[in-house]
Amino acid sequence: ADPGAMLREAARVLRPRGLIVVGFIDRESPLGREYLAHRSENVFYRHATFFAAAEVGAPGLIRHTGGRGFILGEPDGVMSPRLAALRDLLVGAGLDATLSAHIRDDIWTKLIGNLSYNPVAALTGARMDEINANPALLALIRTMMVEAVAVGEAYGARFTVTLEERFAM
Repeated sequence: ADPGAMLREAARVLRPRGLIVVGFIDRESPLGREYLAHRSENVFYRHATFFAAAEVGAPGLIRHTGGRGFILGEPDGVMSPRLAALRDLLVGAGLDATLSAHIRDDIWTKLIGNLSYNPVAALTGARMDEINANPALLALIRTMMVEAVAVGEAYGARFTVTLEERFAM
C-alpha cells in the first residue's frame, strides 16, 4: 500500500471540491458482515480492510468491545443534507448515529483518549479497565490527557467534558 499513490489517484478522479469519506466499520457489525460477504462483488470495497474492536479474554475467547455509535459532522458545523443522508444510512443499517455541529471538538475528545490510553495499553498489555484500576497508570493517563487538552485548546478545540467524564467513555 502506497499512501502517496493512493492520494494522487484520489486527486486524479475526484471532481473539483469532491470529497472522500473515510469510515470505520466494525467487521462484526451487521454492516461489516454484509460488506465482507459481498466484497468481491463491489469495486468500492473489494480492497477495504475492516477491523474489529475486540479483546482476547483467553485463548480462543474473543469479546467484541466496540460500540455501535458514530458522531457525524461537517468541518464547518453545517447540518448538511449529505450529513443527514449518511446518518440515515447508518441508522438504517442498525447503527447509532448522531449529528454534531462541533465535530472537530468531538474528534479532539476522542483523540485525547487514544493518545494516552493506546500507548500505555501497548506498553503494559493492560486493558482500559485495568489501567483505570491502577492508580499509577491512571495518573500517567491524566498527565498525558492534560497535555493533550492544552495542545487541543491551543488549536482552538473546546472540550465539553471533564477528564473524569472522559475516563468513563
